[in-house]
Amino acid sequence: MAPHISSWLATGRLVSSALCVAERFRKDRSGTVALLFGLTLIPIILAVGGAIDYANANHMRAKLQNALDSAAFAVGREVVGGTDAGAARQVGMDILIANLGPGFPSDYAVNFAIDGTRVTGTASLNVPTYLLGIIGKDHFNIGATTTVNASR
Repeated sequence: MAPHISSWLATGRLVSSALCVAERFRKDRSGTVALLFGLTLIPIILAVGGAIDYANANHMRAKLQNALDSAAFAVGREVVGGTDAGAARQVGMDILIANLGPGFPSDYAVNFAIDGTRVTGTASLNVPTYLLGIIGKDHFNIGATTTVNASR
């Protein structure tokens, strides 16, 4: 056989073999599900983590609002009863702390503004996140406000 014919046949077999391997690779779907699952796992974890962090922040906001409402009522009761503003604010803080409980974060800010028998309570808190810190969201700022018009 002539040398140029044998090289042509070898090249033809090589091309045929490469096409066969490429066709098998194109039809093989066994790793596709694992690859797609791996690619979608990160956004799914972030979405679930965001929902958990948001629910936790909303729970903390509701707890802070309820405690602030109770504390403002107590301040209003003290003011109407003749207690001075400083002592009334301290009663409000004591009620607030008791209602929040020992597991509540302690880095909140609270203010009771007293104008006659009108008490306005404001509170704010940075609620730390559990999973959203991965994308740089390490806390939610939450706040609560309430106004009490106390009377005898």
